[in-house]
Amino acid sequence: VRVIIPTENAAKKKILMTAFERRKPDYVVELEFHTLSADSGVGEQPYNLEAGMQGAYNRIFNAYNQLAAKPVYYDSPDKDVAYIFASIENFIQ
Repeated sequence: VRVIIPTENAAKKKILMTAFERRKPDYVVELEFHTLSADSGVGEQPYNLEAGMQGAYNRIFNAYNQLAAKPVYYDSPDKDVAYIFASIENFIQ
């Protein structure tokens, strides 16, 4: 399983990696983490829950489009590879 984390924020990466490692089912042989920069489109600090959720969605959407544009990376000769896109966006309420 390839987990795509669309942020360069070290704290967010660590939280997501730890959460996936702790919850990995036994039948999953390996988690492969990849990070890339993807814009949230909501500014540096989202101002409410809706903006936070939109920012997380935007990061995943933008990361997916970046990978889809690079078929050498996105396409895998191993047909059993699953991709998971995960994002965290904090906000002020």
